[in-house]
Amino acid sequence: MYVILAIFGVAGLVAVNAVASHFRKDARALRAFRKMPQRFITEFSERESAKLVGKVSYVGEPLRSPLTGRECATYSIVIQSCFEESPEGIGRWSTVIRESSGQEFSIDDGTGHAIVDPTHAEFGLVTTSMTESGGSNAPTESEARFLAKHQRSGGGFHRIRYLEGILQAGDTVAVLARGTTEPDPEGASRQAGYREGPPMRVRMSGSKKSPVVLSTNVCDWQPRSLPEKSSS
Repeated sequence: MYVILAIFGVAGLVAVNAVASHFRKDARALRAFRKMPQRFITEFSERESAKLVGKVSYVGEPLRSPLTGRECATYSIVIQSCFEESPEGIGRWSTVIRESSGQEFSIDDGTGHAIVDPTHAEFGLVTTSMTESGGSNAPTESEARFLAKHQRSGGGFHRIRYLEGILQAGDTVAVLARGTTEPDPEGASRQAGYREGPPMRVRMSGSKKSPVVLSTNVCDWQPRSLPEKSSS
């Protein structure tokens, strides 16, 4: 399932801008991501940087997103505040809070599977929830709790917008990172014989200097046909 938020009119523009805002901390990472050719997991080489695309599975118990409480492997939240609002209700929105978090998850592209560690990551998660508070529209309990965590208030006539993107089991995600191969503990039962060696899997991770880049934006990859299996 692709993660896309379909909102029309002005709100639709907001949703499109929200996708870019999750990448804004490191524009170079986004440019590198979009230029990198897509690889299959079976084409992966040890310690190379590669862009892989696959469907997500949880590793262990999933997280819960702070605003909507949805199960997820990762989430990214942007809180915006409206300044200098005109009598016509048009204002200038500015980002005041960013929070992203995630835990290890697995992706499967039909040729194999890889473990992704998002400890150091840039999140390009398409916004799948957008709400607003201000005036007579009070923040929800979870929104108020999130604001308090960041020492902010959502009361009064001040307009606040809450944007949340998540990565769930079954979603398709593109991952750009450097990876290594390691023994696959879940593949032991599939091993045909000792001559083939131990089953292996790919592990992708990043660092503060070179983060993992994740995107659920379908514009960031191209569909590819699976390679033909050898007849031998």
